[in-house]
Amino acid sequence: MILDPAWIAAVLSGIAAVLAALALLKSGRSDPALVAEMGTLSERLTAGVNLLRSLLADNSQRERQDAEARARGLREEVINLVTRLGQTTAGSVEQLGQAQSEKLVDTVQRVQSLSEATQRHLIEVKNEAADSGKALREEVNAQLQALLDPSAGLPTTFTPSANSSRTLPIARLRASRHSRASGGRASLERHNRRQ
Repeated sequence: MILDPAWIAAVLSGIAAVLAALALLKSGRSDPALVAEMGTLSERLTAGVNLLRSLLADNSQRERQDAEARARGLREEVINLVTRLGQTTAGSVEQLGQAQSEKLVDTVQRVQSLSEATQRHLIEVKNEAADSGKALREEVNAQLQALLDPSAGLPTTFTPSANSSRTLPIARLRASRHSRASGGRASLERHNRRQ
């Protein structure tokens, strides 16, 4: 509450009127001039009290209006802050979602690329195995044909493929063929046991 000079003057004049009325009552005189002065003091006291009431009411109303204006300003400030916070949070969440989406797309592309590369590699390995198996079968068939044909000259070693390091001695095959042709089953059985 703000102390206004008019308010202070009204209070002081009211106190002075009350003190004067008390002094007159205490003196016990009933002079008509004194009674008139008491009436004047009473009117001034009433006017001072009314002035005090109106000043207090005005002051109270001003303070209420000021408080309402401050509260309105604070509400608007809070609303603005909350709105900005919401917008900032929404923007941050959107950016985070966008970054995660980009990372997910990149990861999916990498997985697809890896899957395609693995599939190509598996196809290459399968084709190489099929080609190698075909070449091995052809070579084995050619060697068997050569073994079965006595007029063909036999090589001394057999290599199943160019990648293989194992060789089989053709001399053993020739001996087993020779023993079968001559009917020597016993020598064939001995030969098989040694192997």
